[in-house]
Amino acid sequence: MPPASSNKQVDLLVYGATGFTGKEVVRYLHSKQFPGLTWAAAGRNESKLHGVLREVGVEADSVPVLIADTSDHDSLVSAFCQAKVVLNCTGPYRFLGESVVKACLDASVHYMDISGEPQFMENMFLKYHKEAQENNNPGDPRLAFDSVPADMGVRFCMQQFQNAHPDDGYSLSSIESFLKVITGPSGLGGHYTTFECAVHGIGDVDSLRRIRNEVQEKYNPPKITHNGPRLAKRPALSWDEEAGQYVIPFMGADASVIRSSFRALSMRDAPAESRVWPQIACYAEVGNSWGGMLATGLVGGVFSTLAASSYGRSLLLAYPGFFSNGIFSHEGPTQQQLRETSFEFDFRLTGHREGGEDATSMRVKVSGPEPGYVATPMIFIALARCLLKEYDCSGQGAGSQKSPLPRGGVLTPQAVFAASPNIFELLNDAELMFEVME
Repeated sequence: MPPASSNKQVDLLVYGATGFTGKEVVRYLHSKQFPGLTWAAAGRNESKLHGVLREVGVEADSVPVLIADTSDHDSLVSAFCQAKVVLNCTGPYRFLGESVVKACLDASVHYMDISGEPQFMENMFLKYHKEAQENNNPGDPRLAFDSVPADMGVRFCMQQFQNAHPDDGYSLSSIESFLKVITGPSGLGGHYTTFECAVHGIGDVDSLRRIRNEVQEKYNPPKITHNGPRLAKRPALSWDEEAGQYVIPFMGADASVIRSSFRALSMRDAPAESRVWPQIACYAEVGNSWGGMLATGLVGGVFSTLAASSYGRSLLLAYPGFFSNGIFSHEGPTQQQLRETSFEFDFRLTGHREGGEDATSMRVKVSGPEPGYVATPMIFIALARCLLKEYDCSGQGAGSQKSPLPRGGVLTPQAVFAASPNIFELLNDAELMFEVME
């Protein structure tokens, strides 16, 4: 079990606070001044940590600074023991994440991160899910824009569809999501580390396939089945009449995380039986002009080709701006770009009665501010506060008879937070809006 709350110096520990996203998490925590919430900043360079705190306006000595290094296990454990929840902001996670996960297990502290890397997520499930369950440690390596709007959006869709069709024989057979990123005059910006994660992720699909096979062999999860007609797969590039945009399959972690949620919930709720879930497909809107579509296709094709080889990856990483059409840089987006950018998910639901006939539909929208560095800290802290509430108020910790949260494991947003009665209210407070459109 995690150590008693009375032994903890702070509620939250932001590890990797000097990184680009870590700094935005610190900025958000300081700006909101949540009543009763205590936090610390941690990393390997004390002067840089103090510099970040000064930059965001934190008064001297008002926030603890803890020194820890991913290469020094004892320093990690020593720092993590002083917090209830560790918020890991160090990436790429495939290189830097596992040592933090291991230290959290040894420190018996709850772990959360903002990874959008399927290989890391699945590998941590493979290696540490059973140990985290036995220690009653919830670990959630996917609490950022890459996962939460889509995964919790699917949960919201399932709830709303069930509410609309309580006893008329319809069941939800498929959900298609369409992501649109809306930018202003300053354009879209991204940080180098985000680009680096994408390069290695796309270049290592064979490793992800191997890990998923090992997960199947080790845990033998229940078979996931679907109802209704098979969801038609869209081509690599297609025109969508409803959006008035060209769309491509979304290359992010959304589909992987949603299916991992289905697996985790099936393992927990129906370990001996197959369970019926909606079919999932995730797409991204890429514009409504041939010129924009061709530019996207060209950049994407070159990126995928180069990412497949070590020499190509070295080229991509050496010239991130050139190979991303100016989006990614070591400096990251400007504050103006962050203010001007937002996102919308359009979820299209289809349900059928038994036999696959007589279809019905529903539309749901999930929207929020700039996804990578504004929405992500808001979502991260909202879910950390939810975990803290359940952990402290239950008297026994998450997973006790008084708490709806699971006991432990390497889990997904749905698998951890779907049972929390106020989760969508908390996410709405974090400017992540969930709406039924039709």
